[in-house]
Amino acid sequence: MDAQIDALHLVRTTVSGKFLTFTVGPTTCGVPVRDVKEIIGLPDIAAVPDVPACVAGVIELRGRWVPVIDLRARLDLEKIEYDERTCVVVVDIGTPAGLIVDTVDELVDVVSEHIHDVDPGRTPGGDAAIAIWRHHVEATILLDVSRLLSGIEMGRIMQAAAVRASDAPMQ
Repeated sequence: MDAQIDALHLVRTTVSGKFLTFTVGPTTCGVPVRDVKEIIGLPDIAAVPDVPACVAGVIELRGRWVPVIDLRARLDLEKIEYDERTCVVVVDIGTPAGLIVDTVDELVDVVSEHIHDVDPGRTPGGDAAIAIWRHHVEATILLDVSRLLSGIEMGRIMQAAAVRASDAPMQ
C-alpha cells in the first residue's frame, strides 16, 4: 500500500502543469505543452513502405520530413475517415513527430489534486498513459510523448523518408 501511495505522489508531483488536450475516438487525451511545437491542419501525407501500422507516413514541414503517427492506430482504436476537424499535433522530444488526432480541444492547467493513477492494462494509451486527470465529470488520459513514440523506429522511418525524398523532391 505504501508503494502505491509513493507512486501516486511521484505521478502527482511530476505530471501537473499545462497540457494540450485532444480527442482520439471516444477518449480525451493530453500531452505536456512543453512537448508541443505546433498544431496544423491535416496535410498530404506521403506513404513510407515497411513501417509499423500506426505510422501514417511523413509530411513535409518547413523543408523537413516529419514522421506522422495515427494515434487511433497507436491506441488500437477503430479507424475512421479523416475529416475537416482532423489535425496533426507536432511534438518534439529531440526529434519532431506528428500525431494525427480527431480534434484538438483546449489548453488546460492540470492540478495535482485531480490526478489519479492508471491501470496500464485497462487504460486507453497503454504504456504511454501516465495518469488520469479528472475534472468535473470528465476524465483525460495524460500521455507521455516519449513512451507514445517508443517502439516506433523513428530512425528507420526517417531513412525510408529520405529515400522517398530523393524519389520525390519536396514542394
